[in-house]
Amino acid sequence: VAYGLAYLTRSAVYPHGHPFALSVSLLTAWTMGAVISIIAYRRSKVRQKILGETCKELGVEKPVLYQANAVDDELFNALRSYEKPEDMVLGSKTLLYYGSLWGEWFDWDLVYGLAKHDPTLSVNLIGGHPDPRIMGIAPENVHFLGLKKQPDLPAYLKYADFALIPFKTGDIGDYVSPLKIFEYISAGKNVLTTALPDIKGYPNMYSGNDLESWIHA
Repeated sequence: VAYGLAYLTRSAVYPHGHPFALSVSLLTAWTMGAVISIIAYRRSKVRQKILGETCKELGVEKPVLYQANAVDDELFNALRSYEKPEDMVLGSKTLLYYGSLWGEWFDWDLVYGLAKHDPTLSVNLIGGHPDPRIMGIAPENVHFLGLKKQPDLPAYLKYADFALIPFKTGDIGDYVSPLKIFEYISAGKNVLTTALPDIKGYPNMYSGNDLESWIHA
């Protein structure tokens, strides 16, 4: 919607739209994003599922529809066959996580604790490298595979026994709805996760916030 004005003013001279129209469109898009962010953070990072109540408090009378995250089920398809990625390390049980590895919400104690409890496990972590100090104390059965393109991820999931969401609950974790949970489930994986409120009750999921819970999953 925000870029509609620029689209309507395209011409042979301005294939992407008139410069003035493009500027207005960019400003509109930025403003819309800012407004959405303000609403989302109203009353200290309000959960998306109670966004409707917050909008009512702000005087918005129109009904609010909460649309959860979704997944490309053609890409993350459990019935597809893949060659095992060369850098993926298999173990007695193979665990996989992909995503951010640098956020303060990532529970390294939980992941490393699980790896130390059973050295025959293999934990494969896909994402940008975290703090070198964190990597330096990693157990030998934790493997950092670096960044991967999204189309490559289903091949890694294919050879994992469990897919992980090791996010700390609390100020940040209680207000997230990780997209990867839908990709994990669509790929037919068992999911080992902390007890994030927004994904409670999803299928194929084992949840707990302490090492003991993860060990017995």
